[in-house]
Amino acid sequence: MQDFTTISAKAIAAGNLLDLERGRWFIRGLPANYRRYVIEKIGAVADEPSTLMFKRLKKAIELRIMATENVKRMAILLEEDVLNV
Repeated sequence: MQDFTTISAKAIAAGNLLDLERGRWFIRGLPANYRRYVIEKIGAVADEPSTLMFKRLKKAIELRIMATENVKRMAILLEEDVLNV
């Protein structure tokens, strides 16, 4: 995600990419389960580029990644607690 953010920002600055296209490119590069999640989360419509605002898409994905990582951490902590009992 960081690479995409950096590269696409440079493409926009150079005038080679419109911000509206940036969101569409980003969403296309996501795995299907993340794509469905983020579209639902921000209320975007896949066929309407104006609803695919990159900053909102990115924020939704960041929150999803953090939530997934927190669930994994909790599972590890619970497993450690069970082993220590």
